[in-house]
Amino acid sequence: MIPKKKELKLIKIYMYICDLYDSELKYYCQRYSNNSNPVFTDQEIMTIYLFAGHCQ
Repeated sequence: MIPKKKELKLIKIYMYICDLYDSELKYYCQRYSNNSNPVFTDQEIMTIYLFAGHCQ
């Protein structure tokens, strides 16, 4: 189980990325994949990357 403090940090990062993605990043980011139904959204991938970097 993830500690409550880290869980809240993960949620804050995700919400920040979603807001930023919807306001600006979606115009500059493009997923280079032939998969039309991805398992993860771009926001989720960015959140995982930033959270993993923060926790190391």
